[in-house]
Amino acid sequence: MKRFIQLLLLSLLIIVSFYFYKDYSKQNTKINNDKEKSLITIDSKDQVNKDNFIENLSYELSLDGNKKYMIKAQESEILNQENLEIVRMNFVIAKYIDEERFPITITSNKATYNTSNYNSRFQNNVKIKYLNHLIEADSVYIDFKNNIILIKDNVDYEGPLVLMKSDGIQIDLITKKLSIFMDNEFKNISLGSKK
Repeated sequence: MKRFIQLLLLSLLIIVSFYFYKDYSKQNTKINNDKEKSLITIDSKDQVNKDNFIENLSYELSLDGNKKYMIKAQESEILNQENLEIVRMNFVIAKYIDEERFPITITSNKATYNTSNYNSRFQNNVKIKYLNHLIEADSVYIDFKNNIILIKDNVDYEGPLVLMKSDGIQIDLITKKLSIFMDNEFKNISLGSKK
């Protein structure tokens, strides 16, 4: 009888241990999945095909100093290049929100996003809106390491009172200072009035 009770207790211990391990494993997987979802948001109706294409992929980041950066694309392709995850995006909208809560909105037909440093390059029909300012260009690059937005090639600026054409504009994300430049020192920046 004593042996029977020992075998029964040992069996009960094995069964309880198995169910505990199984339940713990499910909870741990759920926690890891939640962490991954906080980095990349994919709507439930989105589909991933075999070629790494994702529809409606978006990233939301909290940056230093209460700043935020969000980027979303209708179509994306995730690539691994030199141990970096690079996302090629089509039909893109991005927002950079500074500590004063004024958003800079960028839209473009194409973009490339680096998931490790958040740097982004926008191309084809790029438009930047900030308050009542509109800038159109062929190429825009956000560099978070150097805290700049570089706007290049066929830059058209429209403000409340002024129209301007230049080869480039650089925006310092910390000081909010603008630098306007021409690639050729013999060319002038074109300025006009809206009146």
